[in-house]
Parts: sequence; C-alpha cells; structure tokens
Amino acid sequence: MTILNGGLRKRLRLCPYCGSALPDYRLGIKLTPLKARIYDYVQNAGHSGLPMQILAEALGLTYASTKSHIAQINAAINGRGYRLYGRGGTVRLVQTPPPRKKRKA
Repeated sequence: MTILNGGLRKRLRLCPYCGSALPDYRLGIKLTPLKARIYDYVQNAGHSGLPMQILAEALGLTYASTKSHIAQINAAINGRGYRLYGRGGTVRLVQTPPPRKKRKA
C-alpha cells in the first residue's frame, strides 16, 4: 500500500485494493495527471481560452514544455470531436467536425 501525505491523499483517487493512484480519463482517453490538469484548466477557461503563459506558470512548466504537452494531448484525443487550439498565445478547447465518410465508388 502506498503511503501518501494527507493533502495528496485527498486530491488523488486511489485504488481501494492496492492504494495506487487511479488513472485520469478525459473524453474516454487515459491521461497522465499533469495532462489531465492541463485539459481541465483549458476546459474551465471557457470560450475565451487561457493565456499560454499563465497556464505554464500555474503548472510550473516552461512555455515550450506546455506547448509540447498540449500537442501530446491533441494526439491522444484525436478523433474524439475536440482539440486544444492555440493561437495568439491563448489556448482553448474547440469542437471539431466529425470525420467525413468515404464514398464507395
């Protein structure tokens, strides 16, 4: 069984059998805790989005590292109807159109 301090134990969902941290799922995809936090920050920012610099500072990461994590999240959730879209230093969650079906010849 994993021994955690009180504050961390309250934030993490733990397995009742072994005590390890349970994975975080967003849009049905398993994400690491850091990537799940990035997704949650951007999702909670709404339509106006969240400035990338503020996101990086909140996570304690560099701008380039945050940008890399966002690209990895987009690769993971590809085809789920959403993507993290960054333009002008602001990142937001946008809905993407469903893929077109190929016509049979």
